[in-house]
Amino acid sequence: MFDFVAYLNDIKFFNSVKKVKSLANKRKSVKNVVTIVKYDGIGDFILFLDAAKGLRELYKDKKIILTCSGTVKQLALDSGYFDEVICFSRESSQFLKVSDVVKKVKRLDCETLIHASISRDFFSEAVVASVKADKKITVPFAYLYDKKYYKWALSNYNEVLPISLDGMLLQINADMVRALGYANFKSSTPLITVAKQNIALPKNYFVVFLGGSSIVKRWHVERWYEVCKYVTKTTGLNCVLAGDTDEINQLTYFESKNEFKYYSYVGKTDLNELIYLISKAKFVLGNDTSAIHIASSVKVKSLCVSSSAALDRFYPYKADNLTGYEPSFIRKKVSCEGCSFDKKTFISCVKGKTLDPVKRCLRDISVTDFIEKFNEFIRFINN
Repeated sequence: MFDFVAYLNDIKFFNSVKKVKSLANKRKSVKNVVTIVKYDGIGDFILFLDAAKGLRELYKDKKIILTCSGTVKQLALDSGYFDEVICFSRESSQFLKVSDVVKKVKRLDCETLIHASISRDFFSEAVVASVKADKKITVPFAYLYDKKYYKWALSNYNEVLPISLDGMLLQINADMVRALGYANFKSSTPLITVAKQNIALPKNYFVVFLGGSSIVKRWHVERWYEVCKYVTKTTGLNCVLAGDTDEINQLTYFESKNEFKYYSYVGKTDLNELIYLISKAKFVLGNDTSAIHIASSVKVKSLCVSSSAALDRFYPYKADNLTGYEPSFIRKKVSCEGCSFDKKTFISCVKGKTLDPVKRCLRDISVTDFIEKFNEFIRFINN
């Protein structure tokens, strides 16, 4: 996979981008091509798939190219909404020459470019700057960490869509599609296709995800252990732990206690296998992570432990058409909720001074709180 990143990390960042951008300006745009820039994690990308369906309908007579991270490439291809998917890797130990960058990025040249991510970094903005297009359109950005870079990024666009960032992500994505010209677009909970995988699974199980994209979003593993023990005992179901290799260290606590039987698939599945594993589960429990959105997209109920940092951006689901399999969640209401949208408190919690990196609103959710919510949850899905 082509690697883009050193080009961003180099101390000559602006000079590099300016040079690539100047070369792009000398090229001709490619008519009847729409390029969508969407460098998101798996969860955000799943929530985008409903809007992607709308964009496919809106631009039915044009070629649509998606540029995204490699982690969601298969999801993008399987959706059938894109004519071509081009991935650039963020990880690099080698600086790429400007000429190498140009050779790769010109594959994205188009008539119209749409940057569809509300949360972004310099990486995706450099992609935008390096593409030749007659028109570059963006949704409003949530943040870019620095006013200097924000102004520079904004200068790359001809139009910022007049939509609000208040509300749930499905609503924001739908507003984007409407603002682009599909006025009657109706939002729905995204659904994805499940392909059968050749992996052995236990019978009658629930899945637990111990991890999350950031340590501040991970409920303590000791609490998850107590929850798993309780759920296994009260439901009679098998407990399956899942996640990527980042969660392997958390298994140590489970291994040290060894008070009930569980099955570990942590670090043992690729994305397609993980989707299949979730699709066969009775329900899913986890932190605010992609697994919760995957569960909804394959019609499996889930219960999420969520901080209050992002307000209603991800939960509860809000769309014109819901399936009934949207996630349930538990979170504490606090005066500082929404801190993810405040640059001063984006990383560090504003409540309480502690060495514990988990946000206070998440730390304040006890095992008892979760079990009470779970008992409501299980009664609902059993009815």
